[in-house]
Parts: sequence; C-alpha cells; structure tokens
Amino acid sequence: MPLPTGLTYGRVVGRFILAIADSTDVDTEPDAQPATGKVKFVPSVTHILMPSASPEPVFIAPQPIECTLDSQGYLIDPNGARGVTLLASDNPNINPRDWSYSVQFNIPGVQVATFSMKVDGGTEKNLAIVSPIPTTGGTTVVVTEESRIAAETAAAQAQAYYEALITEQVPSEVVAQAVEDYLAAHPVTGDVTQQELEDAINAVELLPGPQGIQGPKGDKGDKGDTGNTGLQGIQGLQGIQGIKGDKGDAGTPGTNGSDGAPGADGEDGAPGADGREIAVRNNGTSIQWQYVGDGAIWQNLAALADLKGPQGDQGIQGIQGIQGVPGEQGEDGAEGPAGADGAPGTPAAQTVVKVVTGLETRPSTSLPVLWIAAVGYSGDEPVNMIDDDVFLLNTGA
Repeated sequence: MPLPTGLTYGRVVGRFILAIADSTDVDTEPDAQPATGKVKFVPSVTHILMPSASPEPVFIAPQPIECTLDSQGYLIDPNGARGVTLLASDNPNINPRDWSYSVQFNIPGVQVATFSMKVDGGTEKNLAIVSPIPTTGGTTVVVTEESRIAAETAAAQAQAYYEALITEQVPSEVVAQAVEDYLAAHPVTGDVTQQELEDAINAVELLPGPQGIQGPKGDKGDKGDTGNTGLQGIQGLQGIQGIKGDKGDAGTPGTNGSDGAPGADGEDGAPGADGREIAVRNNGTSIQWQYVGDGAIWQNLAALADLKGPQGDQGIQGIQGIQGVPGEQGEDGAEGPAGADGAPGTPAAQTVVKVVTGLETRPSTSLPVLWIAAVGYSGDEPVNMIDDDVFLLNTGA
C-alpha cells in the first residue's frame, strides 16, 4: 500500500570497497575488494503528522530501513535495487519538519562513526561524499584545484574580516557576507547546528562600525609566521568506476578442517508398519517367493543350478553294518531219480556220514553265530562229537 500523496522523497547512494594486499596479478599494487555488510537509516522522530492528507489526516511512523551491499559493494535497498529512497523531512505538509536520519554502519573492515543526515525532497546524497572524515590518522586532501583555491580564499577572507572587525575597520555587513561565503564553501558536518551559525551571523550584522577614510599604503611588513592549518576542505566528488581487472589466479586450497564433535543421537523414530508375510517354494528349477495373498504371482529368488556347489571330497567309509538274520530254510527240492547202485565198498571202521548245523547267540557279543559240526558214526551208532570239528561260520564282528 503506498503512502499518502503529497509526501516527498530523497535518494541515498554509495559504494564501499576495501583496499587489500596485492594478489598474484601482474602488478604489485594493493587490490580492491567489494565490501560486505549493512547500512541502517534510523529516523530521529518516532512519528510525524500529516493534517493535509486526503481523504483524512494521517499519523505516520517512519521505520528504520536496513540496506545491504551487492557483489560490487554498492548500497542496495531491501528489494535489491541500487540506492535507497527515503522519506524527505523538508516537506511543508508534515509536522515536525527538518528532522534527520541516523546513519549506522555495520561493514566488516570499515570503521565509520554514526552520523546524522538530513534528506530533502528530490535530492540524491552519496555516502562517499557526506560521510564524516576521520579527524586523526591523516591529512585531508582536496580533490580539485578549484575547490582548494575557493576554500583557502574564503578562509583567508573570513580571518582578515574577523581581525578587521576587532579594530572596527570593516563594516559588519561585509563581515557577515564573508561568513556566509565561508559557510557556502564549508558545509556544516560537526556538532555546531545550522541555527547556531545563523545566530552568529546575525550577531555580526548588529555590530556598529562605519568605514573610515582609507589611509596611505603602508610599508611592506616582515614575513609573517606560518599560519595554522586551514579548516578541512570540501570532499571531492566520487570518481568514475575503474575498468574491471583481470580475474586473479585461483588460490591454493586450504587445509581440511578438523572433524567436528559427533552430534547428539537423534530421537528414536516412530515404529514402522509391520512387514508383509511371505511364502517360499521350490518349483523344481528355482527357489521362488511371494507375499502371502498374491495368488499366482511368484518371484524367482535363485536358480537351483546356482545353488549346487562343487563336488566335495570323498567321505570316510562308514562302519560295517550288522549282518542280517538268516532267512528261512527253503523247501526241499523234488527228489531226484535214484542213482545206480555203486559197487560195494570196503567196510571202514569209522566214517563221517552227517553234518549238523545250529544258530545260537554268543554271550560275549550278544550276536547270533552259525555253527557247523561233523558227527562221526561207526556203523549205526554215532560217536562222540569232536570239539575240533566245530566250525564258526559267522562271528558277527
């Protein structure tokens, strides 16, 4: 929303640069570096009244305006435009009038004291011209020859008229004009107000002293002592911006900084939603998986062929198993035809004619043992079993 019509405005501009050590360019002169920081304009009044505002009188409270510097060091307003527009204080439609702004600097590498500045409507002030000059640490130099001559002449005339006034040799109106000329050549920037200087001029005009008859020219006097240092001259206008220099070589990369201390552990996050249940199967060629409830949608996880590893070393031979229980005796085969009678043999005193077998469990091993024994006959009568004729066919070991 715009301010009421009938207000006036003034502009403030400026540029700030730092003179730094020479870089690796072709010359050995110090280099320029655009300054960074802020400039703040604080009105000296808390509010102003505008009775003539349309459609009705309005109460206006001017607020501080903080500006920054762009990449070239130019003053820019909060919208990024170079320069800043301020409410003028010389407008006859406002009350009070002729108040000022306090200009406050916050620019690293630049030390400028806070000073007051009045902004008139339709004017432009350059901070490189109106800012106060340091009172120590150097001698002020006037930029142009014309301004130097004008300042020195006005100062000499004011000093001469002042001395003549003491001896009543110069009319008061001439002295007053000399003071006005001096003020025109030396704008007020100190603690003395414009009103105080005007009061001093008015006091000079009231002093009597008619001009006397001009006397004869006197003899040339001796050379006077060197006078005191003259008052500070007017600061010259800002020079035209120079051509941008060549880009300097890239600086050597700095060393990596030390690792910072580990940060505090963050708060535990909220528990996540439960994962879905899955099913796994072997379809004969691959291991597959799916979310339970997905129906016929199966995803291959790994091929069975990829799961087969290289052939391992031959394993150690296992322990021999226990011999099985003998099967049941088979049925007798069909009787064969009778053979032809053999020739009668010579009777023997004793002949083995029958083999007896048996199956029993050995007490020492609890394993079944098959035994075979030969039984001897003498005629129709059997003889005693001979222990040496018993043969163990299976020990179960």
